[in-house]
Amino acid sequence: MGSFKGLKQVRRIVEDCIENKMHPVYHIKILMLKRELAKHPDLVNENWDRFLPKFKKKNVKQKKVQGKEKKE
Repeated sequence: MGSFKGLKQVRRIVEDCIENKMHPVYHIKILMLKRELAKHPDLVNENWDRFLPKFKKKNVKQKKVQGKEKKE
């Protein structure tokens, strides 16, 4: 099954997906970056927030479809 830490990460990913907060692909990208940062011994004790991407939700307004005018 995996470690308790791994299960917590999977649970957070699934909950964020269900609540429509963040797509799982973005979580996977963050996990891959964390794995790469953990390999560097000089970055182990530093804060990784500056290396991780900041994903913001974009609210795009949909264009209103205008109906055709009736000719009389």
